Amino acid sequence: TEATPKTVNSSRPNPQLFSCCLARPDDSLESINIVDDLLGRESKFGGGLASDESAIRAPGAVVEGNKGRSSGAIPFIQGTQWSVGKYNQGSTRSAAMAMYYNWFHYQSPEITKLKLESGKDEDRARKLKYAVKWTKQLTDAIKSDSDVYLFDPHKTQDMTYAYGQELVDLYNKYSKNTSIHKRKYRARDLAYTLAEVKAETGNNYTFFTDNANIQNIGGAPVTQSNLCMEYMPNFEPIKHIEDTLVNGKMVRVYDGDIALCNLSSINLMKWIIKSPEEKFESML
Repeated sequence: TEATPKTVNSSRPNPQLFSCCLARPDDSLESINIVDDLLGRESKFGGGLASDESAIRAPGAVVEGNKGRSSGAIPFIQGTQWSVGKYNQGSTRSAAMAMYYNWFHYQSPEITKLKLESGKDEDRARKLKYAVKWTKQLTDAIKSDSDVYLFDPHKTQDMTYAYGQELVDLYNKYSKNTSIHKRKYRARDLAYTLAEVKAETGNNYTFFTDNANIQNIGGAPVTQSNLCMEYMPNFEPIKHIEDTLVNGKMVRVYDGDIALCNLSSINLMKWIIKSPEEKFESML
């Protein structure tokens, strides 16, 4: 059994046979915009989507280019919702996308609530799916009923894709640094919000970053999964490198990866019934 994009798109003039496309931005406007464009194009041709907004800075962080202040990650998440949602996947189904984020992101509680039916439309992004990136630190804090720190990624980018002991060390380092923009939050309140959203919407995946990396065979860190959370890719964020003139035209140069996955299924019961017992055992 093949996944929907393959069965729906294979006979079309512009066949796009990938099940899911993953791309994530770093903390720059150029990167955010190009990732929205890439994912929108993939949505147009029927692919599922996933991204990770963990690197985007918090509200109030300085924007160096114009010395202004950031409005935070949520407006960009809402923008991505409409960037991919305006494509109807070849009139076969609506866009489908999962947005990943760190539990220790400064806006983690607010991002968690974006799926809720209650609340004003301008405070929600209900058309996306969400996936919180969970680590053992949060589990321990919930068990002990402790407070945790939620950090602005702007000055803590090395935490964004860290895991295991490296993340613990960075967390402790930035917790003691009074110049870092952060806030204290009760771990059980965050867990309650996650449970509330799961109960009300049936959504918000839990992606165990430590486990994914302990079992990782790809070398580079696993930072997120795909739309349905069954794929563990190693890939780099899309980064804006420079603007350059080519034949009199300004061209923006980027670096980074796009991860793709192809899914199919095997009806194991049917396979077992049709295969002689001795042949099936030899396959095992």
